Parts: sequence; C-alpha cells; structure tokens
Amino acid sequence: MNKNIYYLVRWMYNDKDFFLLWYDGGANPDGYVLRNQKEPTLLITRTKNEITEYAQKYGFRLSPQGESVLDFNELSKALKRLRPNRHLSQKMSEVFLNFWNTLDDISSSTKIQLISQDLFHKEDLDRLYEKLFYGNNLPPVTPEGSEYFPILVDKEQGIIRNFFRHAIKTISTMIDIGLEKNGEFI
Repeated sequence: MNKNIYYLVRWMYNDKDFFLLWYDGGANPDGYVLRNQKEPTLLITRTKNEITEYAQKYGFRLSPQGESVLDFNELSKALKRLRPNRHLSQKMSEVFLNFWNTLDDISSSTKIQLISQDLFHKEDLDRLYEKLFYGNNLPPVTPEGSEYFPILVDKEQGIIRNFFRHAIKTISTMIDIGLEKNGEFI
C-alpha cells in the first residue's frame, strides 16, 4: 500500500465533471496520478465513484477532507474581468494562482512542458507569479494589517491571457486522451 495521502480533485470543464487524484510531493514536486507510468497520461475519470474505485484497487489512501474543485469557468470569467490599470481582487489572484499551480503539478507529473518557453519569457512569468502569489495575501507572508492587490499592466494582462489559453488547450487534449485510455492502470 502506498503511504502517501491522495486528494480527490474535481475539474469542472465545459459543463462536465472530471475526477483526478492529486498528491503532495513533500520535498518533491506535487503532482497528479498517471494512468500508467510508461506514458504521461493523467488518470481521469468521469465519476467520483470510478476514481475512488481506482484508489481502493491500487492502494491509494484518500484524504478524508473530501474533494477540491477546480472550475475552469472561474478562470475564464477572471480572464474576462481583467482591466487595464485596475487592481486584481484577492479572489482573482487566488483563481489565477490555483490554476498556475495546477499547471505546474500537471507538468511535473507528465513531464510535458505545458507552457512553451518560446511563447513566454521566464522573467515575465516569474514576475507575474510573484504578483499573484502576494495578491493572495497569505498570512505567513503578508504583514498583519497589510493587503496587496496587484495591478497588471497591459503587457502582463496579455501574457496571462495567452498563458492560460495555451495551457487550457493542452489540458483539453490531455482530458480527451486520458478518457480514451481503457487500459489497465499500472
């Protein structure tokens, strides 16, 4: 039996629910469970029951905290609400950061680079990530009584829109491939 604890994640995408298993990597990168270790295909199911059956069958210990939800419609709405020279709300920063971290976890799991370095400069992405991170106003990094609401300049807004649109196209393909696989989970 696997000693790690796995977390049930429900992705809401194109008015459909998809279920995955996520794990905290500790000192290693976090990630998602793959359908099999020989090819980088995410384990994705259409029902909660199906994913819990996989977990039981293969000895994945599920967290009792229930499922986390990642709603792609929230991301789409947040991207549409971006306006020049307006502060991002804490909620928008949270939505963007949650999706960004999800992309990182998918990339580390599948070893597939979701964001082409040809499309985006690392320095621009690092600066954006930092703004989103601090825009979450997490207590351990935000001084008491302080708040930070980042402003994204036009260039940054263009980068974040293209960044997520490009990544979502790749994720859409991964969902399709993950659901097509009928092979045994290894």
